[in-house]
Amino acid sequence: LDATSSLLVRGMEPRLWESGAWVPLYRDWADGRSFNGLLKGALHYEGPALLLVKTEEREVFGALSLFWSDGNGKYAGSAECFLFTLAPSVNVFRSSSRSGNYVYLNARNKFSPRGIGFGGQINFFRLWMDADFEECYVLENDATYAQGHLLPPKGMQTNFKVAHLEIWGVGGED
Repeated sequence: LDATSSLLVRGMEPRLWESGAWVPLYRDWADGRSFNGLLKGALHYEGPALLLVKTEEREVFGALSLFWSDGNGKYAGSAECFLFTLAPSVNVFRSSSRSGNYVYLNARNKFSPRGIGFGGQINFFRLWMDADFEECYVLENDATYAQGHLLPPKGMQTNFKVAHLEIWGVGGED
């Protein structure tokens, strides 16, 4: 997370201007790319945290969530969650209140998809990264967040490969 990205994200949410120093909870380039490493860093973080993804195509997008617990195959979170893009353009996709499917985090329930997702519904997430970071995609729209492109569209579903993945605590206790 560079200074420019931090400034852009702070401008998306008033409470982020008032938050103290942001702390890295997980950085794949420092902690190794693994879902268990991501969980170890982010699980049970008390406060809002920022998921930041950079693709191999150099697109940058992410999500802000106040929920960082294993939902065991169920959605959680609140309308304060939102999705955003930083490159190639800057956009914010806030909750549209048509669904309560804000954030999905599952590491244990083997009968539900294992990974992290935002919006949509099970198996049709707006943003999805499976536990192996092999099946990663975004959808153009869903019933939870405002419509718009998280990535330059390649159809209704756009697959991506993760180049870098980070989670930053932006105002809580670790």
